[in-house]
Amino acid sequence: IMVFTDHQKRSMPEMYFRNGQKINDAFEDFHEEFPNVAVYYDMFNRALRHLMDLYRVAGSVARQAGIGRPRVRNGATVEAVRAVIEDQPCTSIRHLHQQVNLSYSTCQHILKENLHLHPYRLQALHEILPNDLPQRQAFCQ
Repeated sequence: IMVFTDHQKRSMPEMYFRNGQKINDAFEDFHEEFPNVAVYYDMFNRALRHLMDLYRVAGSVARQAGIGRPRVRNGATVEAVRAVIEDQPCTSIRHLHQQVNLSYSTCQHILKENLHLHPYRLQALHEILPNDLPQRQAFCQ
């Protein structure tokens, strides 16, 4: 699949209208203006038709903001995760994602990127007492 740059996408409809809405002439102009771009007529035709449909609907060939899947990681979900973590700081991500009804990876992203919390695991160690020093030295020798 050919990916056109923004400059090329803006130039294609201009060439199309400049040449009296003739795709063949616009295709030739495209090759003259962008000689290093290897593009077939079918690819150009499909891209131009898509851009013209987009222009008719939106009035622009630019990418429309807000189109696509809505984000799950928004202010409300971040606050829900924050509330659970403040109430129960030792909650695992596995239990957290079940409580707030989000995916495991979304909870991971919220904890790391929004709340700046990073997982760590406490390791249980015996307390070193002053009486342990002679035993430790004897062990090392």
